[in-house]
Amino acid sequence: MNRLSEILDATPDLVLMIDTHGQLTHANTAARERFGLAMAGALNPTDATDLYAPYERQRFLTEALPTAE
Repeated sequence: MNRLSEILDATPDLVLMIDTHGQLTHANTAARERFGLAMAGALNPTDATDLYAPYERQRFLTEALPTAE
């Protein structure tokens, strides 16, 4: 797991993981920088929809979240 985390943190691509309730469980360094999340430590409970503009949230809920499940 540590090696995988190191690889994900090294990529410039945004990598986010969410649970089945839409809560953010992991964000790599690029994603933390882009969304202004704490750079170290555990993520505070964050609803993934909070990362989207209001007009994009419904699409996230109806398309991305079901795909992730």
